Amino acid sequence: MSAVALILILLAAAAALDLLADAIAVPHPALLVLAGLALAVTPGLPRAELDPDVVFLVFVPPLLYAAAITTSLRDFRQNIGSITRLGVLLVVLTIVASRQSRTRSSRGCRGRPHSCSARLSRRPTSSP
Repeated sequence: MSAVALILILLAAAAALDLLADAIAVPHPALLVLAGLALAVTPGLPRAELDPDVVFLVFVPPLLYAAAITTSLRDFRQNIGSITRLGVLLVVLTIVASRQSRTRSSRGCRGRPHSCSARLSRRPTSSP
């Protein structure tokens, strides 16, 4: 299946699930998650793979736009402080965690991670 056909099918399914969510009074994201789980555990379906760049280009902008349109400006202004603090805190924690993980994975490199990765990627030579 081509990527364009897969994207069109997924968009149509998301639109149909949106209408169904409104009809049965269920939150739209919950219905999307349940549908995704149902597809994931259904045996015999072909494996669908999309490039992450395509996902960010096609699916994320409409979701952000819909969230921006439906967000209450009054509530947003009221919570801007906590939103900003959480955003900055989570970015800093992600940076620290990724740095710690990199440091722990290259402990035996004596401060030279490039030489360590080059050394680790070399195949061992067999001695006669």
